[in-house]
Amino acid sequence: MRSERAVALVAAALTLLASPLALAQGGGPPAMPEPPEDTTPPAPRPTAPDTRTGHPTLALQFGLLRLAGSAEVGRSHGSVIGWGQAPGLQLAYPFRRDFAVELWGSYATFGGSSGCAGDCKGSSLALGVGAVYHMVDGSPFDPWFSAGVGYRQTSLEAPSLGVLDYGGLTALRLAMGSDYYPSPAIGFGPYLELSAGRYLTRSPGPLAEGAGHVSFGTGLRVVLSPF
Repeated sequence: MRSERAVALVAAALTLLASPLALAQGGGPPAMPEPPEDTTPPAPRPTAPDTRTGHPTLALQFGLLRLAGSAEVGRSHGSVIGWGQAPGLQLAYPFRRDFAVELWGSYATFGGSSGCAGDCKGSSLALGVGAVYHMVDGSPFDPWFSAGVGYRQTSLEAPSLGVLDYGGLTALRLAMGSDYYPSPAIGFGPYLELSAGRYLTRSPGPLAEGAGHVSFGTGLRVVLSPF
């Protein structure tokens, strides 16, 4: 019995001595298998909620307008009128979060230019349609760009002319700006606009020869989105 116990003790001691030797000679416990690589694609980033589609807006603009070019050959706008006040509005209906169709209009009144003697003044009514591209949605800041066409009627009055009315096409109207919305129902921001066209009629009398006209406007607009 004692001999069996001694043999067991000797075997255990030899086992303990053999384990460090085996580790030193490059043995060791078996390597653990690496976990499989996760190939699951990341979840798509959620898009911002669409706060624009189907919600019409009404923008009221308050700014200045300058008519350049000529009403007809030999008669420039600048020879009669200078800068004018040009309130206006745009009614837009968004079909997508980044695209809307608008109706636009403005009515400008002008004082006489420095080169016009006497009581000189004028006015200009512009109406048209356009498309608006919104660069951002779901943010309080709304940078936008629009392009359109329309009609312009301008009246010039001077002692040497009497009153002359011109009407014609606005071949291109470009506008851009950026609105800030402190609340979803109202926003405000600056705008710039540029248009070009040609008068086709004059009253009284026939139009001698039409000439190209250009307008430049800038100011502030307030946008209402109550629906």
